[in-house]
Amino acid sequence: MHGLGNVVDVGEAQNARLKKKIHLHDLELDFYVEDQFQEKGEESRRRIESDLAVLNALEPPSHLEKLSIKSFIGTTVYTNWMTSLTNLKSLHIDGCWQWQLECLPPLGKLQELNILGCSILEQRCEREIGDYWPIISHIPTINMS
Repeated sequence: MHGLGNVVDVGEAQNARLKKKIHLHDLELDFYVEDQFQEKGEESRRRIESDLAVLNALEPPSHLEKLSIKSFIGTTVYTNWMTSLTNLKSLHIDGCWQWQLECLPPLGKLQELNILGCSILEQRCEREIGDYWPIISHIPTINMS
């Protein structure tokens, strides 16, 4: 799903009814909008709140295996539904460098974690010394830029 940063009515996201998509196993949520790096002050704060509300409303099915979140501008991707993704094997977080994503969701049975363009999160996940290393060290494949 692309252009999620343009969604202003959370009802639109809820209407996607992703939770009911029984054949959905791989999902990409892309929040990129043109000129998003020009947003400042109140406009930026509204966008952060909007992106988080949309992300919460999109609730995918619990059997999802791969999730990719791109250009999200909040400080966390820990949503109301993240802990229900009991089959999640791969998480890809990309392009949140400007907005300082700093908090990871619970990672359960994850086999692959990709963090690209998220400087604070990359520091917190740094091998052996990052705050989150004890939480992610069990994941077989970890890639960071």
